Order: sequence, then C-alpha cells, then structure tokens
Amino acid sequence: DGQYQKALDLMYGILLRDWDRFNEIKEIVFVELNHLIATHPKLDLSKIDQRFIYKMPVDIRIVLAWSSNNTDIDLHMKDPYEEVCFYDNTLTKIGGKITYDFTQGYGPEEIMLKKAIPGNYSIFTNNYGDHRQDLLGPSTLYLDIYTHYGSPDENHQRILVRTAEVKEKNEIGSIDIEQ
Repeated sequence: DGQYQKALDLMYGILLRDWDRFNEIKEIVFVELNHLIATHPKLDLSKIDQRFIYKMPVDIRIVLAWSSNNTDIDLHMKDPYEEVCFYDNTLTKIGGKITYDFTQGYGPEEIMLKKAIPGNYSIFTNNYGDHRQDLLGPSTLYLDIYTHYGSPDENHQRILVRTAEVKEKNEIGSIDIEQ
C-alpha cells in the first residue's frame, strides 16, 4: 500500500532478531530488503547496517512456498548444462545457489543466479515428505519466478500448483534466457 519505509524497517527488524523456529527465513528477507532498496531509491537507509545492503539485480530468482505445515517440498532448477541446483547441490558451477532446505513448515526455498547463461532453465519440485493429518488434503505450491530481479526490466510470474501424491515430482515452470 505504498508504505515502503515501514516495510524496510520491519524487514530490517526481522534480520536483527533471533527466531526460535524458521530462523533461516532471514535469507529470504535479506533479498526482499535489498529488492526494496534497489527499486525505491528514496528510502532512508541511515538506520540500516551497510553490511546488509547487497547490490541487485540478479538474472534469475525462484521462490517456492507451500500451504502446509509438517511438509517437505524441495525446489530444483536444472540449468542449460543439465546441472541441478537443489538441497544436495547447493551451489552450481554457473553460480546457482539455493537457500536452506525447509523440511517442516511452509518454506520458502529460493534459488538465485546472479549471471545466467543463455538457454533453458527447468523448474521442478519434489514432494519429499508429508507428516500432516490426511484430512487436510493436498498442499498448494506457490512458485514465484523472476527474471532481471531488482532491475527496471524485472519480470515476475506466479504459478500455483495443487499436489495430490506425496512423492510426485512436478515440473512447474521454465525460463528461457536469450543470448
């Protein structure tokens, strides 16, 4: 609603505080804080420790969250060289990096790539584990795909997917980077 300074102050407060559960959310908030700074240059940054400010943009940012607690859904991205960035390969040769692997809760998990090479990037999920009560039904996955994140050319796409089986794999998006 246009309260960008208030949003910045709230995000910074999240970064300074320790959280009993989901402390790893700070990785996502760090990126969101820097996106806000990059896209709203008139913000008052005098209270922000300069070590928290990271220069945007990044060519690819993918964020996955889901609607169910006690659920482990994994985000994967296969790059043009066929290397997959995921919880067991957290940094790819071309620089793809994934955040903490949330094995309980709602995520989010994020993959970022500062400088993308031309080609196709496949995005898929693996519903690794579900320890919820059966009455709750399938989870909803929320996938946000950004290209040129934090720049004037930023593009955003949101995809929603309902899951039906715990172990299913979903190819739920792709990105084509031109030369």
